[in-house]
Amino acid sequence: MWIAIFAAVLCFVLFQMIATPSQVERLDELPFSGPQYKGEAIRFDSSELRLLDGADAIKRIYTIDQSPFLVYVVDGTRNQNAVHEPSEFFLEGGWHIISQSTLPLEAGEGVVLTLQRNDESKEAIYWYTTGAMQHVSPWLQCIQSWMRRITLGNSNDEPLLVIVEAESPGTIHWNKTLNEFPELLTL
Repeated sequence: MWIAIFAAVLCFVLFQMIATPSQVERLDELPFSGPQYKGEAIRFDSSELRLLDGADAIKRIYTIDQSPFLVYVVDGTRNQNAVHEPSEFFLEGGWHIISQSTLPLEAGEGVVLTLQRNDESKEAIYWYTTGAMQHVSPWLQCIQSWMRRITLGNSNDEPLLVIVEAESPGTIHWNKTLNEFPELLTL
């Protein structure tokens, strides 16, 4: 039994060390502007950088119909731990999750969160994507990432974590936003 445990731990460590090709080019595919939206890159704050811990990521602010929203996309190729349960991003910022519901997406589903901090409330949505499917399971993301490492990058694209949140207190019309910014669903 100890041999099996040792072998499992050794395999885990080796798979974490295997270098697979970065998916940073997928991050670069997200455009800054389109017919219905405009965006610009913004810097990560120190708490976000601490959570990312070297992972490739982008943070942008976009506007559709005068409504600003933030987009985070994280590639865990260089640090799989950075692509974890998305609630940690919000909890680190002092937000509390009041409710959550699922939202059907083009190739799967996302989770809509209602967040509250002091007297402010806002919404956010997140999902993991390999380009072929969208899901909300951190366990499935982990399995997909491990399979990619085991196959040296030949099984599937690295699952990216996509988070879209209202820039200021309030809600976002998710279906309209995703319809007018379809590139969010094709990463």
